[in-house]
Amino acid sequence: MFKLTYVESAIERILKYLKIDPGIEEVSLADSISRISAEDIVSDVNIPPFNRSAVDGYAVKSEDTFGASTSSPIYLKVKGRIEVGSSPKISIGPGECVEVSTGSMIPEGADAVIMREHTKLLEDGLLEVYESVSHLENISLIGEDLKRGEKVVRRGDVIRPWHVGVLASINVCRIRVLKPWTIGVFSTGSELVEACRRPGPGKIIASTKEVLKAYFAEKGFNVIDYGIVEDDLNKIAEMFRRALSECEVVVSTGGTSVGRRDYTVKAIELQDGLEDMVHGIAVKPGRPAAIASVGGRLVIAASGLPVAALVDVEALFHPIYEHYYGLNNVYKPVVEAVLDRRIYVGAGLRGYVRVMVYRSGGVVRAMPLRITGSGVLSTLLRANGVLIVEEDVEGFDEGETVRVELLAPILEEGEVFEWKEDI
Repeated sequence: MFKLTYVESAIERILKYLKIDPGIEEVSLADSISRISAEDIVSDVNIPPFNRSAVDGYAVKSEDTFGASTSSPIYLKVKGRIEVGSSPKISIGPGECVEVSTGSMIPEGADAVIMREHTKLLEDGLLEVYESVSHLENISLIGEDLKRGEKVVRRGDVIRPWHVGVLASINVCRIRVLKPWTIGVFSTGSELVEACRRPGPGKIIASTKEVLKAYFAEKGFNVIDYGIVEDDLNKIAEMFRRALSECEVVVSTGGTSVGRRDYTVKAIELQDGLEDMVHGIAVKPGRPAAIASVGGRLVIAASGLPVAALVDVEALFHPIYEHYYGLNNVYKPVVEAVLDRRIYVGAGLRGYVRVMVYRSGGVVRAMPLRITGSGVLSTLLRANGVLIVEEDVEGFDEGETVRVELLAPILEEGEVFEWKEDI
């Protein structure tokens, strides 16, 4: 039987051997979406680059409008018009104004803009003004939105649509991003068949492999599917050799326990360049997992059961991913919820409990979902939250308030699926 190692200890042991820095490449702004920035990007311009009108109306000297009202309007001489996108060739003096549109440059001499609806243009070229404006009213000042020298993207930021918009506005056309790892995934098990094929007697579809492929693809990695390897030590060892020659990260599913046909860990031990391996991780579900470094490449041997395999990669892979890529702005929403049922994980284990989070009577509640073993696929669909039970806590009692990471929006009470089995 294997000895269990805490998650942080296992990662710390393996990290010191890994040599999988992602590298940097330059991409166009259009191709940067969802990529991870490899550099800080600082604006070298002010946005807006000039003082401009925030409304349609007339650029004025604010003191000329003081006291104006519908019963006592003031009158200004209209000197002309400044079109959007043109440079003003006129200035204004006392008692004068210039017609402007939203985005027009403010002419010299003006310090405010009065909205068109508070004025009336008369036939003799005079403007009747019904309201006063204060200094700088309705003017967007140079650098008001973004100042020269301001950092707009940090190294490790995932580029989102709003980053693209800001970068375009400061005329950045190409940016340096971190290259995605190539991750190889395969499953072990003579009972498995590929997805979209009809399983024969005693066979099951290798759904866990599909789950992990999707997990890595969603994060933007290049994923190679190496298929299914039957329960044969030499064939599994050869598949590891092949995948390790082509990938920075290799993840297998199945064969990690100590059964007669569990060969995955033994196959890793046969790899040339094995620097260290930890077999047995203090997580629940997913304890038989292994993590290793082979020639500086990362190997994770995950459970063959889908829920446990997701726990294994979330616990072991994600911290290493964050270590190398930074991930400054990846947000995991967390809510406090009242627990519907008692949860027991056990001493010294980190538990990942899938829950339904819902509102009832104005209170946010969390219903733990039943898992038989580690593989109930339906919990992946029904759960909209994960409750992480740390190693120094054995569990939580019914009625306790706990912190839950949300995977999807909070349900209303009528939407909750009534799980019939006891926890």
